[in-house]
Amino acid sequence: MPKIDDSVWAAEKMQQELDEEAARLDAKLKEEKRQAALMPDVDKVLEFCDIIEALTPPRCKIEGFNIILNLAMKEIYAVSGKIREEIENL
Repeated sequence: MPKIDDSVWAAEKMQQELDEEAARLDAKLKEEKRQAALMPDVDKVLEFCDIIEALTPPRCKIEGFNIILNLAMKEIYAVSGKIREEIENL
């Protein structure tokens, strides 16, 4: 019978650890949102540019799709560059 008790104890311990981790991650997310809200607008825009420039398109077996994705990435880089240029002029 101790095996069942051990299993219940292990499951409860695991659940407690998961709950603690979820609470920690929730607190971290709230702090990140709070910090983001305090960021100056220019930093928010530059961070957005960094995010879109970091996109990596998937590699496809059909070469035509790769060409389309590469052209799309070229346009994404152009848009990001234009955004950066515009915020410098503000």
